[in-house]
Amino acid sequence: MIYDLSQPIFNNAPQRPKFRPSTMTIPHLTAIESANVERLELVTHTGTHIDAPYHFFPDTETVDALPLSHFHGPCVALDLRHKKAGSGITAQDLEDHDDHIEHGFIVLLNTTVS
Repeated sequence: MIYDLSQPIFNNAPQRPKFRPSTMTIPHLTAIESANVERLELVTHTGTHIDAPYHFFPDTETVDALPLSHFHGPCVALDLRHKKAGSGITAQDLEDHDDHIEHGFIVLLNTTVS
């Protein structure tokens, strides 16, 4: 089974601290040359995004050079909903779940309070 973890982009969507929320204005959908257009203003850390190695290290791969195999695989979801907002996730939080994490697994961190 494949789970789509994509996060939607919407007006004032939360994003990386110290960046203002994304704005999305659709005052009027206007047909221009047979296409509807709207205006989006956002930083690349909005919604679902990928930080390729190049994001931090200029002599490494850009996102278009990364194989798709980097972005899917077996996973485990760790329940961290008990964490207080802004408290950060520690090594101990992950070590507490060592028995569920296998080599090569993608680790999903559930911090959402339902």
